[in-house]
Amino acid sequence: MKPNLNNNQELITGRKQNKNNINNNNNENSNVNSINITKKQSRKIPTDNENKKSDNNMNNNNNDNIFLYNNNNVSLNNNSLNNLSEDSNYLKEIENVSKTAPILNLEILNSLTIPKNFIIKIGPFGMISNSLRNKKDGVVYFGFILPENDNLNSSIDFLIKPKDSNSYEERFVGRHFQIKFSPYELKYYIKDLGSGFGTFIKLLKEMQLKDNYLINLGNSYIVCTFGDDFKTDAVDNNNPFENNKDSVLNIKVFSGNSNNNVVSCNPNEIKQIFIGREEDCDIVIDDSLLSRVHCTVYFKENGGWFIHDGKFVLDAENEAESLCKHSTNGTWLYVIEDTLIENNMIFKANQNLYQCEYVYNETYY
Repeated sequence: MKPNLNNNQELITGRKQNKNNINNNNNENSNVNSINITKKQSRKIPTDNENKKSDNNMNNNNNDNIFLYNNNNVSLNNNSLNNLSEDSNYLKEIENVSKTAPILNLEILNSLTIPKNFIIKIGPFGMISNSLRNKKDGVVYFGFILPENDNLNSSIDFLIKPKDSNSYEERFVGRHFQIKFSPYELKYYIKDLGSGFGTFIKLLKEMQLKDNYLINLGNSYIVCTFGDDFKTDAVDNNNPFENNKDSVLNIKVFSGNSNNNVVSCNPNEIKQIFIGREEDCDIVIDDSLLSRVHCTVYFKENGGWFIHDGKFVLDAENEAESLCKHSTNGTWLYVIEDTLIENNMIFKANQNLYQCEYVYNETYY
């Protein structure tokens, strides 16, 4: 079945790329190329291939699409910590659980400026030692401030220096991300703060999609939104996942010079979407850092839309699951909202790759 196209729109489908088919949309209200996937239908997205394939996609990402996306004032759902540091009882609650709370170790797996295996220790009150800010308020700020800035010691706890500070000073200045302790759960949360290249957590298991989730794949990005065309029930604003049940999933691709490409997926007609550089994928992205099948998006009748790294086979009838192979460079979620840090979680921020470990029964302070 051929896809249904909107008027005045062209797109690239099939197995061979034809760059001449990329056109400027004549519709005054939109410049988006759109396709409806109803069953197996390949969708080719071109991108630049200047970077060679690497086993670790975290240092030389020159794609600026994430900044364009953030500067559009698009906000994600935020059902996270409720400004705990502003709660007058917050520090008291930390004090009550401080003797039993775990320490969070952040181990440097890869960095251009920090020694490999270096460990940053964070306790419930904040960074345990060598904090520049030196405040015990339950939050640790990571970022880059110019040395001549008088507010260096009051702005960040851990200084992240870019390899070439002369080239990246403006982009790196400010707080990059924060880690905050929750005394009510005895867990830590991470959140990007808008400076630098963004903070992304690596998907190690399936994740349910929310509206406006931003996903990084190699040098490319996708944004997931939900339409109302096939929605059967009213949206429950108290349930952040409710709007992806029985709804059309729209996958917007940002990749190289080809942006604003949207693929719409009707859950009544398609349950599983493979994304990668292999021509047999449902969404083909011409990016050398992507695996042949880089990630899988799929629909569960009682749960809504999910994403999983690698080729993830889902039996739509029985919802039986079988993971075939992970991607080489990973699938990463942008953490614009406070996100729970799980044990062994991996995340990247600017030019550093971290792994998280909860440590119990260890004395600190």
